Amino acid sequence: MYLLFGGFSIPLWLTFFTILLSLSYACVLLWVYSNNRTGLHSSLTANKGCSTAGPDFPGISVIIPVRNEANHLPALLGDIARLRYSGEFEVLFVDDHSTDYSVLIISDCPIKQVKCLPLPDGLEGKKSALDYAIRRCSYPLIVCTDGDVRLPSGWLVKIGDNYCSGQWDFCAFPVFVQQGSSPMSHFQWMEYLGMAGVTRAGIVSSTFFLANGANMAFTRAGYEMVDGFSGNEHLASGDDVFLVNKFATIPNLKVAHSVEPAVLTEPVERISELFRQRMRWGGKNVQHTSFVFKMLIWLTGLANVFVLLSVLTLPWLDGYRRWMITGIIIKLIADYAYLRGLAKIFNQAWPGLYPFVVGWLVNTLYITFVAPWIFFIPSTTWKNRRVKTHC
Repeated sequence: MYLLFGGFSIPLWLTFFTILLSLSYACVLLWVYSNNRTGLHSSLTANKGCSTAGPDFPGISVIIPVRNEANHLPALLGDIARLRYSGEFEVLFVDDHSTDYSVLIISDCPIKQVKCLPLPDGLEGKKSALDYAIRRCSYPLIVCTDGDVRLPSGWLVKIGDNYCSGQWDFCAFPVFVQQGSSPMSHFQWMEYLGMAGVTRAGIVSSTFFLANGANMAFTRAGYEMVDGFSGNEHLASGDDVFLVNKFATIPNLKVAHSVEPAVLTEPVERISELFRQRMRWGGKNVQHTSFVFKMLIWLTGLANVFVLLSVLTLPWLDGYRRWMITGIIIKLIADYAYLRGLAKIFNQAWPGLYPFVVGWLVNTLYITFVAPWIFFIPSTTWKNRRVKTHC
């Protein structure tokens, strides 16, 4: 005999909420996808009105904070050597007290545009490194990335073209995970692609504002106008989200998003490392003030929880089984259609059905069992340093 709750059996309630949440989740994904389509043609063809040479093409200061990135720096420096850009640019690496050979690798780099700035004693963290370099850079357009990414050769050309035609004060660009063969890499590729869509939808609709610090650009004048990272310096993460939201609060500053150029980062393969990474990121999500964004996070979490509960209780549901399966299929199809559509928008190769299903299952387990803890643990260890994740 089933237990009753409010006059209805628990399986009935579980079935009802699974279907309701799956349908609501599908509607939200449709809204996100439709906003990703908005303005797509103009963003892809924006560079037609801007020349890649001449006195008006902007000088760019690329800022890369690094801490213990010796394993990734040779590949990144090779990418920098292959960058094509007709205007003037500099690449400022800011060493955040690395304990490996990062400084030696950068110092030995023969590229004339590359400089290494050691972060002074008393300063630490990514925001301090960014602020230190911004106040010493040579050019008015700032482009930020990380020490563990891979850059396409046309990275700066496309950013410069986009700035010339868009005249924005802050622009968010996408970051994707390199596709691999492990379940962890499938999950992270899907996660980054999905968040790229959420980021673009929020900016295009002016509903909420997100960005990824591994691929964003802004003007130095705008940075000074919003007073940089003041007010959130104590948090380890959020150099991107807090900054873009500051820009968005100033009426005269324009915030934009572009589907290209994208940069790539390697997937995290160890669960413990993934957990610490997401704990760092969790603080900025807790502090985000957008009601729409918070509702999106909660709806995503609840939909995954109820889908997993449905899967675990299927053997005992009897007459409700086909309805529970219907709710699971609705969410599965919604995720597939959403991610497949985003892959086309962002010019990403679709990995296939098997990687999608594997990534989908890992994502469901991650959101149900791992993600909630991120919002309750105030600090973690990252790159041999204890960092604060929440206020």
